[in-house]
Amino acid sequence: MTDRKRRLVIEALMAVERGGYSNLVFDNLISDTDLSSDEISFATALFYGSLERQTTSDYILDKFLKKGINKLDPEIRAILRSGVFQLIFSNNIPAYAAIDESVKLAKSFKKSSASSLINAVLRKVSTYDLKEHENISDNVKRLSITCSVSLELAKMMYEQYGERAFEILRNCFGGRKMQLRVNTLKKTPAEVAGMLRNRGFDAEESEPSGAVTVSSGRVVQTDLFSSGLVRPQSATAQTVVKAVDPKEYMTVVDTCSAPGGKALTIAQEMKDTGKVFAFDSSENRLNLVKSAAEREGIRSIIPRVVDAVNPDRSLFNSAERVLCDVPCSGFGEMASKPEIRLKRPASNDLFDLQFSILSESSKYLKIEGVLVYSTCTLDRRENEGVVRRFLSENQNFTPVHRGFFGFESCDEDFLISLPGADNKEGFFIATLRRLW
Repeated sequence: MTDRKRRLVIEALMAVERGGYSNLVFDNLISDTDLSSDEISFATALFYGSLERQTTSDYILDKFLKKGINKLDPEIRAILRSGVFQLIFSNNIPAYAAIDESVKLAKSFKKSSASSLINAVLRKVSTYDLKEHENISDNVKRLSITCSVSLELAKMMYEQYGERAFEILRNCFGGRKMQLRVNTLKKTPAEVAGMLRNRGFDAEESEPSGAVTVSSGRVVQTDLFSSGLVRPQSATAQTVVKAVDPKEYMTVVDTCSAPGGKALTIAQEMKDTGKVFAFDSSENRLNLVKSAAEREGIRSIIPRVVDAVNPDRSLFNSAERVLCDVPCSGFGEMASKPEIRLKRPASNDLFDLQFSILSESSKYLKIEGVLVYSTCTLDRRENEGVVRRFLSENQNFTPVHRGFFGFESCDEDFLISLPGADNKEGFFIATLRRLW
């Protein structure tokens, strides 16, 4: 009999390979099953672990496959990758079970002809020594294989961070605790942490103020989420709002707002006074902002369909604060979105778009107002590179020097959060003031 939780993982891995987002794919598959909580925990670890170790697994598998992993059917690729994770990277799954269940999976997908191949290859993998990777002489290739990222991403990271790239990327492995934003218009973080503990969650208050951390669990399926008391939002994303430093009765423009998490937190920090303009080019995505604001009982958010590179001229020179959280390569989110590890670094087209968004967004700002430019990437070309270009062409803007928990200084004037033992997310913040 086929192991249902393992079969679900294979289906999810294939869906991601077809272009799906890991969190959406997995959550959709899980919601349609009656697996127990223990089975869901097993499947979650296997799915995300197999994804984040895919580059390393493929390197290992290619040593034992005559034609290479990419010549195999999608089902067999996924089965072998999950098998490698169980054999090499999981400490609590017996080798015989991992191999036997992998063979059964091939049969369940009507790929019985590959059973002997899977059995033979995984038996060889079971004796593989990861220490072999330490002997790879090329620094970029060793970074790619040991930290399981695309060769192109490894090249970018090594060029920009040198040997520190190994530490940064190693810190992107493994699940991270879920961080939540408490709706401070309704409850305190201490109260919500207690309510979560009463519902069986391991919850505690955390930095920054307004945050709560839970070790695991599906908080979005609780009444606390549906009633607007809490929602997922990383500590680094909440810190971006601290950098915006919104005050009561201010006018704030969030130029790339959807799905609206930062706009909601800004409104809470302003005690739901003033105006928070939430812009996005997609009406469907803006509907996410509207529904979230309704759920949390927030009235100060004003959603509008506005393209970030075609700004609303009626609001020029009107805002005390502007948030410019631009589209980016997302390399700071590898821990929660492991498929990002397989991406190539961005091209000049993205850098130019980011610069255009920053330039147009700055027009909303009043004199002495503050603009925050932020990304969730580690690529310095998208971070310092874009902001330095903007500052060179806009002498009426100057960096504002501030410090925040979990962030370090970069390029003298800006802040970056690098993945570490406690924080798995990378985030960049540049705070700029308009002088005239």
